[in-house]
Amino acid sequence: MGLRLFTSFVLRLAIALSLCGLSQNLLAQQKAQRLALVIGNDAYTQVNTLLNAKADATAIARSLEKAGFKVTLKTDVNLDSFKVALRSFKAMVSPGDEAVFFFSGHGVEMGGANYLLPID
Repeated sequence: MGLRLFTSFVLRLAIALSLCGLSQNLLAQQKAQRLALVIGNDAYTQVNTLLNAKADATAIARSLEKAGFKVTLKTDVNLDSFKVALRSFKAMVSPGDEAVFFFSGHGVEMGGANYLLPID
């Protein structure tokens, strides 16, 4: 009798622990966010201006919103605004989140490294 009660107890404990794990996984999935930072720069001051980068960024932002992402759209950002946007976006993203970064504008490669250009 004692062994049967112990086995029953262990089985119930295992089931309870499994259910706790499942509920924690479900809670983690419910808390996961879909976030996007979209930047489009047309109005450059030191290089050729662009005609469609802002429009492209706006179209991507709309598509991401329709797909369920919380989108932050920034256009014609200078260096300071670019840094603030990136830092703010990074601070919003948590483990398990889906994150998208989209940039439309000028970029440059120097010394084997690629850079995205702010408007200034």
